[in-house]
Amino acid sequence: MPRLLYASSSPYSSKVRMAAAYAGIDIETVAVKTDDKPAELIGANPLGKIPVLVLDDGRSIHDSRAITQHLNRLSKSALFPRNPDKRLEAEVLEA
Repeated sequence: MPRLLYASSSPYSSKVRMAAAYAGIDIETVAVKTDDKPAELIGANPLGKIPVLVLDDGRSIHDSRAITQHLNRLSKSALFPRNPDKRLEAEVLEA
C-alpha cells in the first residue's frame, strides 16, 4: 500500500489525503515532523518537503500536484474531468 508522508498542518498534505479518499484509493498515512528531518522523509525526498507519496516499489512522488495527477490516473480519472476544457479549468483551480 502506498505511504503518504505528511504534516497535519500542511494544506498540500490535506489536499492529497482528501483526493485519495475521494478517489477511493487506500493509502497509509504517516505523520512526520519536517523540522526533525527524519531519515524516511529525506530518503523519499532529499529536499525534506512534504507531502511525499512512497509507492509500493519504493519510488516516491513529491509535490501535491504530481501526487494528485498520479491518483487521478490510478482512479481512471475520478478526480479530474475528461473533457479537455473542463480539465483545464480544474487544473487552473488546483494551481
